[in-house]
Amino acid sequence: MRRVALIALLTMALCVLVPAPPVEAQSSTALYLLDLVNQFRAGYGLPPYNPDPALMAAAQAHSEWAASIGTHSHTGAGGSTPRDRAVAAGYGGGRAVRVSENIYWGTNATPESALEWWRNSPIHFRGLTSTQYVDIGVGAAYSSYGGFFTLLFGVVIGEEPPSSSGPSAPPAATRPVYRVEPIVVATPNPDGSVIHIVGEGQNLWDIAEAYDVPLSEVLALNRLREDAIIHPGDAIVIVPASVKTSSEPQGPLIHTVEAGQTLLGIALAYGIDLETLLALNDLETTSIIHPGDQLLIRPAEPTPTPQPSPLPTPSPTATVRPRPTAALPTPTVFSEEANGAASSGAGLGARQVLIGALVLVGLTGLLLIAAGVALKPPPPE
Repeated sequence: MRRVALIALLTMALCVLVPAPPVEAQSSTALYLLDLVNQFRAGYGLPPYNPDPALMAAAQAHSEWAASIGTHSHTGAGGSTPRDRAVAAGYGGGRAVRVSENIYWGTNATPESALEWWRNSPIHFRGLTSTQYVDIGVGAAYSSYGGFFTLLFGVVIGEEPPSSSGPSAPPAATRPVYRVEPIVVATPNPDGSVIHIVGEGQNLWDIAEAYDVPLSEVLALNRLREDAIIHPGDAIVIVPASVKTSSEPQGPLIHTVEAGQTLLGIALAYGIDLETLLALNDLETTSIIHPGDQLLIRPAEPTPTPQPSPLPTPSPTATVRPRPTAALPTPTVFSEEANGAASSGAGLGARQVLIGALVLVGLTGLLLIAAGVALKPPPPE
């Protein structure tokens, strides 16, 4: 037991004596990452973020702290939040601020891999392309655990607090303050549709959250992608209008678009595939429709070409075949043979036939005479 206890004490002592891994601050890497972020925003037509000294200091300190413990989190030293760290660093100068944060870390993490991961994550993509924030802080640090990166987005939304005593200090340089309109949930229209008109500083994520609908549903209804940029005045369909289908017994079927209707809703109402509807109207998956547009639902059926009536098939003419005539027996010709016995037998047979024929003729004549006598009327008396 003593040996086990001694080993345990030695292990604890070693753990206490082993220093934390050295952390190397990367100011040049942080500035490089800042350039990558602003180049990415320029690709979407957005203005660059303004590097704020207080946010830069807070983001760098958070990256160094994460590198020292080997993990990254939005909860920092002492349980601090991103806003806590920004305010503690002096951001806003006592005015109300709004702050958000992106973090990334990994054994082989680089600024390029950090940006690639952020751009493919909807919630982090929101920070990269936000129109609510104007300032940014960037931190980068390395240790034996890998690379640790922090983006701290901020905007000052409060007024300068009044000075309690003494002459007022000269006004500081004017800082841009972005106006964010609160999201007011729209009331349903008579047709049942709900349409939200985008205000200043509003984004798709906040709009979907305000209406308590999934962001994926809002994107699908409006044919938008996660990285789509919306502008003040855009109409966002939250609940599509019902589609009243029209019917035509013949000819092409045309649907007139009404406010609040979507391509998907129209296709479902008519029972056709969305791809078929797009193909019939030469539309793309990103096409936008407007009230009054006419969509082809069913093309006109081609008029059948009349076919000539077939001529009646003549009935086959019966061929009269001559009835075969019975062949007459070939008379037997008896010739005199040198053989006396054969000649005698043949001659005897012929004579018998001849005698029989004469007898038959004689009998026939007698019968005719008798018949004549019987039919002769009696002589008059």
